[in-house]
Amino acid sequence: GKTLRRDHCIAVKPPRSDARAPVATFPARNGPMGMAFAPQGSTWAGDAFVALHGSWATQPDGGFLGRRASRRPPWVARVRFDKARATGVVEEWITGFQNADGKRLARPAGITFRSDGTLYFTSDGGAVEGLFRLRRM
Repeated sequence: GKTLRRDHCIAVKPPRSDARAPVATFPARNGPMGMAFAPQGSTWAGDAFVALHGSWATQPDGGFLGRRASRRPPWVARVRFDKARATGVVEEWITGFQNADGKRLARPAGITFRSDGTLYFTSDGGAVEGLFRLRRM
């Protein structure tokens, strides 16, 4: 339901009573690693982009890491903003880093923009580790 819920098994009082719901959420075990806002004047100006690293296996069969095919795939998310306020819309913006069997091409980690709107992200795992560039053609 995209709402904050207090875990009632915790006996400690929350440190703050004025906590707000997050402006965007991602599925569990996705590992958001880096975030950057697209610069003004670019095609995606003002929107946030998040490098989601993916997860280790989510199903326990197959050793302590589980089955590779049950991994959460890595991806780059676009979080839409309108006049500097998050709209709550999260898009799977760059995908395809993981095959159906769980083998990975890349795992996005860091993300940044050049002033001309070119997006760069790093990968620290998978078949290709390095720096990727995405630019509008």
